[in-house]
Amino acid sequence: MSATHMTSGPPTRRRLLVIEDDPDTRGALSVMLTSAGYDVVAVADAEEAVDLLTRGLRPRLIVADLRLPGISGTDLLRYIQNDHELRVIPRIIVTASRREEVTVSADAIFHKPCDLNDVLEAVRRLAPAGRVSYN
Repeated sequence: MSATHMTSGPPTRRRLLVIEDDPDTRGALSVMLTSAGYDVVAVADAEEAVDLLTRGLRPRLIVADLRLPGISGTDLLRYIQNDHELRVIPRIIVTASRREEVTVSADAIFHKPCDLNDVLEAVRRLAPAGRVSYN
């Protein structure tokens, strides 16, 4: 699968990375976040997310599911946490996993089904969309 809404040019403080294998949820998150003023890069699996991150994508925030095909979202978030450059990126988990199955830390955790407005509120708190700065 290819990243949706991948734009070229310098990274902005508004760019978000969404990793979600369910196309309906991925689409809903992308539409909501784009409507709120964010530049969304949405992928269906952790492998594609790792590829984008190793090629230099530096989103302002990452929204990830834990139950992903192939590399799990848990392993992806551990990879990010262990990388000195990536660990500073805020992370939000949106998952159907039970609370006791969440074994990684994040800045916010939402259990499906969840109110996407609550997710948006957390995104706005962790990555305000108002300013653009180039890295």
